[in-house]
Amino acid sequence: MTCRIINSTWKYIDVVRLDPAEDVLVARVNGSTISQPLSPRVTTSMSSGNVVVDFTAVECTDAGNYVCVLNDDASAKIQSPDSVLQVRRPPSVPTLDLNAHQIVGSTLNAYHKHKCLGDVGYPAGEFKVQYAASGSSIFSELSVSNIKTTPSEWLCNSTERTMEFEIDFQADMDGGVIRCDIHNPLFSSTTYSNNVTIELIPGDICKTTNEDTIHHPRNCKKYVTCYNEPRGYTCGGSCVKIDNGIFQSCVECSEDVCPRDEETTTPGTTTVSGPSYLICDDMSGYTGEAAFLQCRITSNDFDTVILSHTSETSTDSVSLWKLTKSSSAKMTTDSIWTDLKVTYHTDGSIKYINTTVSTVACEMSGKFHLNLTMGELSSVTTSNINVLVKPTTAPAISQRKYLDASTGHIECKGEVGNPPVQMALQIANGTSNSSVTLTSAPAGDDIKDRCTFRRTIRSTASLALLNGTDVTFVSLPMPRSSSIHTIAINSSSAGTVPPLNQHAQELHVLQYLVTVAAIIVVGVHRFYNNAG
Repeated sequence: MTCRIINSTWKYIDVVRLDPAEDVLVARVNGSTISQPLSPRVTTSMSSGNVVVDFTAVECTDAGNYVCVLNDDASAKIQSPDSVLQVRRPPSVPTLDLNAHQIVGSTLNAYHKHKCLGDVGYPAGEFKVQYAASGSSIFSELSVSNIKTTPSEWLCNSTERTMEFEIDFQADMDGGVIRCDIHNPLFSSTTYSNNVTIELIPGDICKTTNEDTIHHPRNCKKYVTCYNEPRGYTCGGSCVKIDNGIFQSCVECSEDVCPRDEETTTPGTTTVSGPSYLICDDMSGYTGEAAFLQCRITSNDFDTVILSHTSETSTDSVSLWKLTKSSSAKMTTDSIWTDLKVTYHTDGSIKYINTTVSTVACEMSGKFHLNLTMGELSSVTTSNINVLVKPTTAPAISQRKYLDASTGHIECKGEVGNPPVQMALQIANGTSNSSVTLTSAPAGDDIKDRCTFRRTIRSTASLALLNGTDVTFVSLPMPRSSSIHTIAINSSSAGTVPPLNQHAQELHVLQYLVTVAAIIVVGVHRFYNNAG
């Protein structure tokens, strides 16, 4: 704001914000002395004989009418016309909370409302709900009912809003996608929420069961209660465990919890198929290393691209980056995305969006969603984030010191990385530097530990044949060794032990095949005959 001085004679000049209760002094210029009560947020300077006021950090209370008052030696005052300062703030990216109660013709919709949440900006923007049919990426406004927005008072410093609403679901909406946006005519762009896939619950689902509580037909993170009329609920990022068809609890997901039904899934955000304005590959990278994702823009133009992320353990989408052709801004403060970079790049007539992560972390496992908008049109493209892990720890052999040859077994546990590599068993006698490979059987399914896997294997060979040998556990494809243990077989059942070289030719062929496959985790175990 500039006060242009016409009268060359003046004693001091005040810059004032008019207020019904009491005017607020912003600055006083008295010769070379400038008083600035609101500094450093509001600063004042002299430029070419005029008074210039700069607002470096505008607050809601700054809105109002400002005047410059010139005071001369005759105690007269000359006041300038009012200058109006209007405070504006753009809307944030909203969040959609789609209630699990998605039933055609339900009479209980008023008790299971859906929500759009976000900062609508100032002056206040408006929530809208949009829908794209299954197989389409074209969104259109969806008519919703029983709308309630809270809080109802619209203040500049309080613009976080929640809009609750009902959706009259139709049978052909199953598999479609819902999102909400915030539109403000004072700003050029519209912000869009995460996309959520509609998963309808059949209206007659409770007529096919005598139980009070059942799993959602396609999503193990949701459940349905059957009291007079079906009601849909969710466990959020957890899975639903149902005991005796009555009691439900939210627990970690596993095959023991979720029914193994071909129609039962635990999806996250679903990719919108059909025409898309972006073509993206998946992104893969080892933990601690860099990874890169490139998407090609197929539309003639675009306004904005919002990059968001859904983790492997959650269905919630988190906005990470906002990109236009001329600007780029990070939208998250989460430390795992500290070195994330998203850039716009052109190569002749071909346009790209490049996403780079300098250090891949386990928590990044999940999906990227890129929401491209162009005028009233938009599309969302989803890319998988494959976090890979190289085995970094040695395996461990675990059993008693003395084993019965008929019932004992050799067991080894170790990290096999992600994707899981193979684990095998090798033997060598105490006087030989060469080793051969025996078959082994897993003791159970791989157990996932964050984003890597651990495995337990047991030997299938007769322990009597292994007496007097060194046993080596191996997994693929980078060598890791366990510590060496001394194990003795009970002599009462050990029997006659043929020398190792009787089996060497056949076993060395097997060793060659395993070596070609590239082996990784190694553990050595020696067996001795116990004479009593």
